[in-house]
Amino acid sequence: MKFKTSLSILFFVCFGFVQCSSRSLRIAASNGEIKTVKQYIDEKTPTENANFSGETALILAAKFGYSDIVKQLLAANAEIEKKDDQGYTALAWAVKNRYLEVARILLDSNANVNTKSKTNGSPLLSASFNGNLAMVNLLIKYKPDPNITNNFGITPLMWSSQKGYKEITKQLLSLEPDTNKQDVNGKTALMYASIFGRYEIFKLLLEKNSNVYLKDKQGQTAEDYATEYGQSEVKILLLQYGEGK
Repeated sequence: MKFKTSLSILFFVCFGFVQCSSRSLRIAASNGEIKTVKQYIDEKTPTENANFSGETALILAAKFGYSDIVKQLLAANAEIEKKDDQGYTALAWAVKNRYLEVARILLDSNANVNTKSKTNGSPLLSASFNGNLAMVNLLIKYKPDPNITNNFGITPLMWSSQKGYKEITKQLLSLEPDTNKQDVNGKTALMYASIFGRYEIFKLLLEKNSNVYLKDKQGQTAEDYATEYGQSEVKILLLQYGEGK
């Protein structure tokens, strides 16, 4: 009986030590303390233990942009696809927080470029939403899915068309996405460009054979929205497009 009790005590002491070390590793990683992180790695501290938000040392290092610590943790075989409670991986956080070098390191280490969060957000969706052209260009090198959608059916192209990011739109179109893809409300990238008066993007989408006759769930076309929102330049473009058919 005493032997079993001693084993139990030893187990809880060891477990507590591991948990304490892992917590200290996470704190060091989130604070950019390179030497401390190295010390814990050298002591074989588990890298996969997470905090109450599901964040591992690697996720925290990526989240706060510490590229050298990300390298250290990856060299120690930290799990690159581990997700936190929001469904974010280290790559997702690096992209969201605009840490280009961290994202590059993770992608070069075979991080999933199409990883999805609990809201079905993806790195390419995030970079397109944020208007981060440099990040979009980086992600494109790793062949992301251009037709990936979030919970609302929004694609990267819809974000760039809605927000008026012309250069990002050009890069996304180089991936040959489905320009006629519709979100949960039936809207297309062309409709969003029409609503927000993104004349130059509207023209790019027409050149990629976007369907001007598609209707959303309200029965509205891109032309209907141009009329409703008083987008005269878009209407002129549509008129020229019709004459050229």
